[in-house]
Amino acid sequence: LVVMLQRASTPSPGLPSPKRFVPTALLLLASLWSATTFAGSGSERCLRSKSVVRHSTLPSAPPVPFGAARRSRDGTGASDLNAPLPWPPETAEIMVDAHSIIEWYWSETSKIEQDLTLVHDKFMFWPGRFAQAAKLLVRRYGLDRPPSPWSPVIVVFDLPDPGMTWNGKQVKVYRSLARQGPTIHEGLTFAWSNTYVDTSASEMYRCDREVLYMLEMLSRPYPRRQVLVTADPELAERAEGLSLVRGPEWFDQELQSLGQEGQAAREALLGLKEDNALEDLPFGIKRAFATR
Repeated sequence: LVVMLQRASTPSPGLPSPKRFVPTALLLLASLWSATTFAGSGSERCLRSKSVVRHSTLPSAPPVPFGAARRSRDGTGASDLNAPLPWPPETAEIMVDAHSIIEWYWSETSKIEQDLTLVHDKFMFWPGRFAQAAKLLVRRYGLDRPPSPWSPVIVVFDLPDPGMTWNGKQVKVYRSLARQGPTIHEGLTFAWSNTYVDTSASEMYRCDREVLYMLEMLSRPYPRRQVLVTADPELAERAEGLSLVRGPEWFDQELQSLGQEGQAAREALLGLKEDNALEDLPFGIKRAFATR
């Protein structure tokens, strides 16, 4: 090796260029370094391998249950999904995972009507009832907030799964709404799954990815006081870093605090009162909610 390095450093007339020996010398140096670094007896190598195994089998931290270590953006450390908001309502913006709340109201109805077997289509008429209830929150929330492309109260809907429904027209109309994007009507923003985040290739029609995308989009230009209302524990966990999270009980309490109109909207969601759920909705949305 020393001879090769000397040849590389001192050129001789009539011999090939010494530069041709440099790569070979470097390769030999690398091999000698690795041999001296990792050399050792078999027992030493065994000890090293055992130490690696012990390191890899260290016990991991147990999973944190839902809501146990919630990172509250109000700084109080509160983990109650039903607690009042820590801010004045006029500064807060509300986003609601509509279909998860609709299903929660169905479960409440089954507790009241225990002798009945209830079968519903969550994409027909019920979204209209929910929109009428959510519209009541527009008077209270988001009156003093940063600029936004949408209204202070946003309801986000799932899309029908073509593999789970016989109503092909319903699938077509909902997909048309998703392609059109969010619609603002009377202070309420209607948003749909698969508008900004297309998950149709994986046959996923929940609005969870859409909700996370919209929350992140809103939080980028200005600091906001965002509240996500959902009955989906997985979505709630993933949205903790973007907004304050509240459950369906909080939404129900808000309706009850809005007087007779709120009580009537609540009874309609429970199926205890008939109402004109599609009244005053835009034609395209009304058509989707009424497609049979």
